[in-house]
Amino acid sequence: MNWLTGSIRNKIMAMTSVSILLTLAILATVNYRTMVKTMDTRLIDSEMPAIVGNIVAEIDNKILRSAAGLSV
Repeated sequence: MNWLTGSIRNKIMAMTSVSILLTLAILATVNYRTMVKTMDTRLIDSEMPAIVGNIVAEIDNKILRSAAGLSV
């Protein structure tokens, strides 16, 4: 990723979207730990890798789109 090019607005938007997505990932992790304490862990353990994978893929997508200068 070349952060030397692009407008300041694009950089701010990219960093904001990354920050929001990281916050959502942290909240999902906290929510997951709460669910593990209160629910059947077999169901959660089977679904959690897909949920985390989707969050990571979304973060990667946002970073790549913002680095390419596309709208996020």
